[in-house]
Amino acid sequence: MGAEISTRHLSFVETGRSVPSREMVLRLSERLCIPLHERNALLVAAGYAPMYRERALDDPAPTRPWWLCWRSCGPIPSPRAPTCS
Repeated sequence: MGAEISTRHLSFVETGRSVPSREMVLRLSERLCIPLHERNALLVAAGYAPMYRERALDDPAPTRPWWLCWRSCGPIPSPRAPTCS
């Protein structure tokens, strides 16, 4: 999975035998591509303060246009077709 956590420790977190650190909650939620508002809910459930600010859709505060965010991600690689040898 690439989250740098052992399966044993993850199992302990899942069963409540261990408490995840704030960094672990953020790392796991990032690797699982969980939206930011859901990451806030996970942080609160783990006993930590929310990290991401939420705004209403009609908030006049300046935000970065979505197309700039999309372009900064770079190209999405397409799966290669299987080759016959």
